[in-house]
Amino acid sequence: MVRPSPRREDILRAARAVFIESGAQGARMDDIARRAGVSKGAVYHHFPSKDELFAALCEQEHSRLAGMVDQIVGMETDAVDKLRALTRGFAHWFGSLEHPPRFFLLMGDAAARDPELQAHWIRIHDRLVARLSKVIDQGIAEGSLRAVDPVQVARLLKAVSDGTAMRTAIAGEAPQRPDEMVDLLLRGMLAP
Repeated sequence: MVRPSPRREDILRAARAVFIESGAQGARMDDIARRAGVSKGAVYHHFPSKDELFAALCEQEHSRLAGMVDQIVGMETDAVDKLRALTRGFAHWFGSLEHPPRFFLLMGDAAARDPELQAHWIRIHDRLVARLSKVIDQGIAEGSLRAVDPVQVARLLKAVSDGTAMRTAIAGEAPQRPDEMVDLLLRGMLAP
């Protein structure tokens, strides 16, 4: 695997901060270059357009999250333990970010405005849903989860994660009591 150059990483870090401060529409390559301490030409050398730079940030954001998900999905344990670990992992993820997941909000807003970015975002989202559906499949096979459509349940779990990210981004609150959250999802809201 080829490691990104330090300069490229500096540009990505600076771009992320500029996009968070100025929004996808207001961010300028000049501001990104200045924040990264490089020339505007260096930014364009690594990223031919602002859209490509933004797409690279979206991919980076999801790749980091996917790495955490892959690690948990690959654990040698039952599906319920994996779901608990995923919930704790998401809570820790949101609570440990340098900036609350404000970039997450920008990704959704930009995807709603740009069909090409929307298609890219959907592909990334679907990859995460596929990983989560494997855990649901495992739980069905183990008998710990009832027979459900694994993809629909995975989308529900992803939606809960996305809603939690939005709450964290807007209110600055990391999720509390993640084990209770997953217990509610597993057991439902009906009284016994």
